[in-house]
Amino acid sequence: MISEIFLHVGIPKTGTTSIQRTLFSKMNSEFLEDNDYLYPKHWPENHSIFILNNFSDHPEKLIENINKRYGIEEIKKINEESFYRLEKEIKKTTCSKLIISGEGISNLTMDNLLNLQNYFLTICGKQVKFNIIIFVRNPISLAVSFIQQLVKVSLTEQLALKGEIIQSKDRYQTKIEKFTKVFGSESVKVYSFEEAIKHKFGPVGYFLALLNVNNDAISRFHYRKSNVGFSMFAIKFLSYVNMKMPPVIDGKLQKNRTRRDFMSVLNVHGSKYDISHTDKKAIIEVSQNDVNWLRKIFGIDYSVSSFSKNQNNFEITEEIIHDLKNEFQNLSRPLRLLLIEFLQLYCDSVNDEKNKISILNLIHDLEI
Repeated sequence: MISEIFLHVGIPKTGTTSIQRTLFSKMNSEFLEDNDYLYPKHWPENHSIFILNNFSDHPEKLIENINKRYGIEEIKKINEESFYRLEKEIKKTTCSKLIISGEGISNLTMDNLLNLQNYFLTICGKQVKFNIIIFVRNPISLAVSFIQQLVKVSLTEQLALKGEIIQSKDRYQTKIEKFTKVFGSESVKVYSFEEAIKHKFGPVGYFLALLNVNNDAISRFHYRKSNVGFSMFAIKFLSYVNMKMPPVIDGKLQKNRTRRDFMSVLNVHGSKYDISHTDKKAIIEVSQNDVNWLRKIFGIDYSVSSFSKNQNNFEITEEIIHDLKNEFQNLSRPLRLLLIEFLQLYCDSVNDEKNKISILNLIHDLEI
């Protein structure tokens, strides 16, 4: 019988996907069970969508459901099936500890969290103990990571950046206090992502150590990494695509865009994506109250005296040209046309004659 639940609720961009993929794999789930932990086998590796489908106010507005064109009735059926499978697995297990991991859980309202809590109290019994695990991250690197994710999903870089500057004002306090109010402050533990990545086995190893999995078992896990950053070119081009041909309009996936039609672009190398020095300063300024609160309550210090002064621009190098030639045929026709258009605009802005000739030759090759 489950007597203890570990809710790993993100926040997003703190190694959550790596943790989920590692714990979900068949071999690793057996290691977990040997240590008295159940990671649900009949749910996907990331539990966010099933939790949000069942407990958020408007699951039909989630991008995952929009992409799959799921309406309220379809979502209701999914909820019934998915939670039936979870309850069956909980009743069958000999483990006493359950891990639920989903960064989307941090977006639930207090009322949603109370409903989530009541659900597990009903399924597992009133004496079940909750442990809330939250990872936080430096506001600047977090914003850079979020912008890339938002551009991947549907936004332009400009809109994503604007949103991140607003979000940075109250990224942590409001989210974390929801959990302390619902589950009690003694149940909520907050950890630094920067400390987690120092672990020999990265954030996943750090997470397992938090669960008191012994070092020998941790060393035998098969680790799966994910969510590497993308190049400046990839994000700039995807932003252009989203501006010219938004994937979602009025809550509906557009017919000239397909789910994950941009994936080939992410294989294009080049300088790593970053935001400008000015935008970093803006994030630091708006996040000060949140950063001070995090330091005061949890002793995690993200006050910054200096940071890199990278510029938010790029040059199309020979490496990028090589990658674009390789990936061009993998793009949909609408995205191929937009790539040529994007390259032409870039060419018009280039002063270096040699670089301009290289781009013109690339455009010629792609149009053939």
